[in-house]
Amino acid sequence: MEDKLRCATREELMSHVLTQRRLIRHLHRRVVELEREVSLVSRSSPPRRSGATALSVGLRKIGRVLQAHASGALHLPQEFVAEFLYIQKELAAAASGEAPTPSSGRPAASPPEEGSSVPRRFSPPGSLIQRTQQRLSVIQRDETP
Repeated sequence: MEDKLRCATREELMSHVLTQRRLIRHLHRRVVELEREVSLVSRSSPPRRSGATALSVGLRKIGRVLQAHASGALHLPQEFVAEFLYIQKELAAAASGEAPTPSSGRPAASPPEEGSSVPRRFSPPGSLIQRTQQRLSVIQRDETP
């Protein structure tokens, strides 16, 4: 992928950037939908929190939901569980400042050179990419007049 991006034309790079932005917007919407599905949004929480506090609160809430599911107190569709686990792993890595480990055992997309300060980048699981692309195509079809 890195080689493709290096050799890409300006139009291809712009297309890639736009696709990534759509993916990010879609994933953000999906996180909000998941929060609503399992009633994670608390109306009593203060409206403004620092990013670190909100991140740790979000991690704790996701952890509680997953524990409730594991104990049988709450039933979640398997898709929600998989996405919550993925989100939890990514948020935990972001909170600790570490790069996440690849979920499927694949090597990093851009392995760092010795002594390099550039963080490693990992691609999301293929199943998440496929589901997101399918949802994006449905959303685009719905938005076109």
